[in-house]
Amino acid sequence: MHDQARTVLLAELAARGVRTVFSGRAQSAIFMATTVTDPAYAGRRIGCQLAWWVLDHAARTGQQWVRRGTTEPGLVRYYRDVQGWEVVREKTRDGFTVTGLARRAQLRPGLSITTRELHQAAN
Repeated sequence: MHDQARTVLLAELAARGVRTVFSGRAQSAIFMATTVTDPAYAGRRIGCQLAWWVLDHAARTGQQWVRRGTTEPGLVRYYRDVQGWEVVREKTRDGFTVTGLARRAQLRPGLSITTRELHQAAN
């Protein structure tokens, strides 16, 4: 997503082939590998809107789950307590605890961010 010449939000999604804390789980899923919001836009819930879009996109493309992971305890609390993600696994790797979170894919009508806007921002 862009605001004039400034990148506001970046995201990376993976459907398969990424080794994560979820490796070995059989359900179809999209993994939100990375989301980064420009600090000048903090508090506007842009990242939250992206997460809702990913839940909707996953449901529309036949995926059962959306997963994400983090090593930051503050983000675990935020994703769990504010956005409604469920902690499903924790694994210590190279001295860091990676927390895996998941939400069932679901249609989210009335999103304020659209697929069209995301495609325009990517080009």
